[in-house]
Amino acid sequence: MNSQPNPILLELAEQLPDATQTLKNIHEPKAYEEIAEQAKKEMRCLQDLVGSLEEEPSATPFLEESGYEAWLKEVEAEDVLRVIGTLGLIAELSDELAED
Repeated sequence: MNSQPNPILLELAEQLPDATQTLKNIHEPKAYEEIAEQAKKEMRCLQDLVGSLEEEPSATPFLEESGYEAWLKEVEAEDVLRVIGTLGLIAELSDELAED
């Protein structure tokens, strides 16, 4: 576990919706491996959401549990893409930090 939140991760996390689990993991701070894994899960679910033509994509329950419930109700497509990119950067950096 990290004793202090990584300042770069904190800055990236400012672009995430307020209640997300990845944001919480960065602020706590959790182990980099755990941050990376959560960010990857959220990113995959958001990608599924974008690519889904169904009314209720299967990724929705996980996203709601991960703090996206209110955000999903008013989100626009460009916001989803921005958050996917941010989660990708967080996951990549966390993986690199975990290796060090």
